Amino acid sequence: MIQSKNLVKGAIHYQISFPNANLHYATVQITAETKGAEHVDFSMPVWTPGSYMVREFSQHVDSFFVKEDELETTRLNKNTWRVNANGKDLVSIEYEVYSFTVSVRHSYVDEQYAFIHGVSTFMCINGREDEKIVLSFDPLRHWKNIEVALPKNPDRENSFHCENFDLLADSPVALGNFEVLTYESGNLPHRVIMMGNGHYDPVKIVEDFKKIGDVEVEIFKEHPSSPHFIHFVQNVESGGGGLEHLNCQTSQVVRTAYKDEEKYVKFLGLIAHEQFHLWNVKRIRPIELGPFNYNEENYSKQLWVAEGITSYYDDLVLLRSAIHTEDSYFKEIASNINRLQNTPGRKFMSLEESSLTAWIKFYRSNENSGNTAISYYNKGMLVTMALDLEILQRTNGEKSMDDVLRALYAFYKKEDRGFTIEEFWGIVENTVGSAFGDFYRKYVVSTDEIDYNLYLNYVGIQLEDENSDKPIPWLGIATKEEKGRCMITSVTAESSGLKAGLSVNDELIALNNFRVSGDGKDDIKILTIGAEVAVTIARNGEISTVKVMVQQDPEVKFKLVSVDSPTEEQAKLKAVWLSNRP
Repeated sequence: MIQSKNLVKGAIHYQISFPNANLHYATVQITAETKGAEHVDFSMPVWTPGSYMVREFSQHVDSFFVKEDELETTRLNKNTWRVNANGKDLVSIEYEVYSFTVSVRHSYVDEQYAFIHGVSTFMCINGREDEKIVLSFDPLRHWKNIEVALPKNPDRENSFHCENFDLLADSPVALGNFEVLTYESGNLPHRVIMMGNGHYDPVKIVEDFKKIGDVEVEIFKEHPSSPHFIHFVQNVESGGGGLEHLNCQTSQVVRTAYKDEEKYVKFLGLIAHEQFHLWNVKRIRPIELGPFNYNEENYSKQLWVAEGITSYYDDLVLLRSAIHTEDSYFKEIASNINRLQNTPGRKFMSLEESSLTAWIKFYRSNENSGNTAISYYNKGMLVTMALDLEILQRTNGEKSMDDVLRALYAFYKKEDRGFTIEEFWGIVENTVGSAFGDFYRKYVVSTDEIDYNLYLNYVGIQLEDENSDKPIPWLGIATKEEKGRCMITSVTAESSGLKAGLSVNDELIALNNFRVSGDGKDDIKILTIGAEVAVTIARNGEISTVKVMVQQDPEVKFKLVSVDSPTEEQAKLKAVWLSNRP
């Protein structure tokens, strides 16, 4: 137990050790003053900011006990333990956290290294989330690195401090032996912690990360991180994804991706995305996103602002960094348009609803999700693009989404809080000097289609569908081969297949009495559009045949093309759009 003489008065002390690292456990000891309270309640968060799903981190808590034998402890619910103070000045608890998930959202511990993700490891004391915290580590002897974006305690070895639980929860820690790459951007030191082996070129990583950081700092005109910014990069056999934090970010990448140009650029897009969150989400943010309630869902209709705007800027930053070419950037835009336009759910779910229901929809998708839901990342990115182009057109290239972001950042620095929906659109309108109520209602509140060509035409670009002259037979089903059988994996809303009663998990046996082979796709391709086909299926062991009308595949495959003879105004706005140089 931490000795009282070693405690910093008024601070809650967290001591992390790894005596059972071979069993994938982190041991956490929390010592705090009781402040005369009859009891002290400790709660493990149930979710992690930046990933909107209840993950029940308390399931990994084992061996919870009080260091003082005479004090009683009671488990109140799934994630809260109560300790009776019994008149004591101090209370100290200890628990073990099973940490065996290599992820940006969880913790991992073995004898080689430990990655401590705050909310999946640290309990908080209920009602005392704003108290100062001292965080100390007892690492394994052969570990040389303790990497965390918190200030050190100069008089204590392996010890750091922060002002409140939000900062502790938002500051992941890597312990082990890592290659550390360094560079400077925005007059701030940056560290890249390479966790696991990867086929990367350290010089190129530093060069490309710095390019990205410099462009993002230029957008906001300052770097708010302190005392430094850390990239935690998990090099893995398979996986991906990232998670933002106040002064760092964690990204996961397949270790061979560095040798594949297309995959490497995707990885740099992830880096641009997560670092952009340093401003948009961790400072600029919907009012619901901090301070957090870690015990339940924190609902917001504005997740599209958090993720959609960031998703728009990640590739735009790569273009401004000269990592994307204009051609590759346009391909990314087209890919996002195709993704949304080939999702039937766009007709049923609005951008606000997608944000609000992320907790039960986005992170819990199923085989029918494409028919009923959209991604607030995907449509949010496209709505942000339309908004940026509309701003450029209304202001003759004098203003852009960059100016809106700077105004939002100024709002945050003045108010030190997130914005409401009304404040967000008010800042847009004040920046541009005109109203955007119709735009908001059309593209955020309703399910109206985005008029891509209207906005792209401002910069001399139009969409061209490469599938328009390629009629492809279609039954409205997706299939895969599974153990020698052709299985239906999804059925598209409003398709002839759905109307005929085809279902997910049906085995597709034959078309017009001819057995299908493999995944059945080649058999469907030779059907005649407009004809009726007899589809033989097996469902729960029973064989039946239904009649299905063969339709033309409605899938679009757009690409962005320049209009013939763009006007001087279109050329000017395009140049400003892509470079933000009026």
